[in-house]
Amino acid sequence: MSYDKHILIYNRYLILIMIVDQFDYNLPPERIAKRPARPRDSSKLMHISEHSIKDKYFYQLPEMLKKNDVLVFNNTRVLPARIFGEVSKRKIELLIHRQEEDYIWQVLARPSKILRDNDIVNFPDSSYAQVIGRTKHNFPILKFFTGNKSFKHFLDLNGQVPIPPYLNRKYDNEDIVDYQTVFASEDGSVAAPTAGLHFTERIIQKIKDMGIIIEFVTLHIGIGTFKNITEKDIINHKMHEEYISITEDVAKRLNNAKSNGSRIVAVGTTALRTLESSSLDGGVILPSSKFTDLFVMPGYKFKIVDLLLTNFHLPRSSLMVLISAFAGIEIIKKSYQYAIDNNYRFYSYGDACLIERKK
Repeated sequence: MSYDKHILIYNRYLILIMIVDQFDYNLPPERIAKRPARPRDSSKLMHISEHSIKDKYFYQLPEMLKKNDVLVFNNTRVLPARIFGEVSKRKIELLIHRQEEDYIWQVLARPSKILRDNDIVNFPDSSYAQVIGRTKHNFPILKFFTGNKSFKHFLDLNGQVPIPPYLNRKYDNEDIVDYQTVFASEDGSVAAPTAGLHFTERIIQKIKDMGIIIEFVTLHIGIGTFKNITEKDIINHKMHEEYISITEDVAKRLNNAKSNGSRIVAVGTTALRTLESSSLDGGVILPSSKFTDLFVMPGYKFKIVDLLLTNFHLPRSSLMVLISAFAGIEIIKKSYQYAIDNNYRFYSYGDACLIERKK
């Protein structure tokens, strides 16, 4: 394992800077899942610990949990955030990704160069939007005029769920259901918390019947989820801010469970980042309603999460760095190669893994 030779302080802990190449791997294109397993809980599930890799199926997850475990889900709901319109009689595609105020959103535009300040974008239902400014990253800010329709109704009429670009296919009606968790309730994401996609009502009920506690937090996933790390030294990577929320009641119950020795199982990297972003060094979770840009990398000291349920992630991504910090880079490299060699399916619609935190 190669490291840069210089040292820095990160989150008050001393670490060696690591180059992004260490979080790369080669994935045969046929390993990218274009559709989810059917039923959802029939996907493969790899159990990863420091000393072993075990093959399971997702419907066996309840057997891998303990009675006093706490599962923490991200209850965000994916918006039909990709909308199509016209500006000066030219077609344009918009991706709304962060709300500023009611009816005012930051967007990505394609093609980007045709959208100028004060331009009007017209939509098929006679609604329109106007460019009223730009962010510090030069993202256009649009105010939407939807007549007597709510913004949610406007999106339902005009929008599509923004499936990941690496699926390399067109969106269709199956994605409306497939790219949404069965427990989604809080509107706000442009991508799904994909670890949650494997859960069915049946397996959730089975987990509850075992006496295992289920809690919900919120992280609205933004455009940064598709962004690879382009910096050579990962410390220079800048995360996009994403909104998180933990209610006072949920924080209290999680703190009680943690103090009683329960294992906290984060369902997805977004649930993990929400919990870790809302915790004190002593392991106390605080109620939260804020934005986070937490970048978890090797050297980070986990305060809350004991196990992580997650999918297989893109190379050179912040999520690949996160799971390497959680489990150890060598076991992640070994498990990913094992997954490739044993026909696991990768990315959003792919298989899952249950990872035990490195001691």
